[in-house]
Amino acid sequence: MNKIEWGPNWEELLGGEFEKRAHDQNFNAMQKEMYGQFENTFMMYLPRLCEHCLNPSCVATCPSAPSTSVKKMALC
Repeated sequence: MNKIEWGPNWEELLGGEFEKRAHDQNFNAMQKEMYGQFENTFMMYLPRLCEHCLNPSCVATCPSAPSTSVKKMALC
């Protein structure tokens, strides 16, 4: 088997804290200070019961019976 020397995620350090990410090879052409501001952002996931999609994928994948599609709207 050949030794892997390069790939899309080869030697990627972008998953850790900024001090380690700053040494990643993908930062060569980026402004590190600008990307470092990402540390000060706040993100959260806000689930919604129903978004009234026109083509709801939750209806096809939901294992429970209450999810149905009525008049091109999802009722969850």
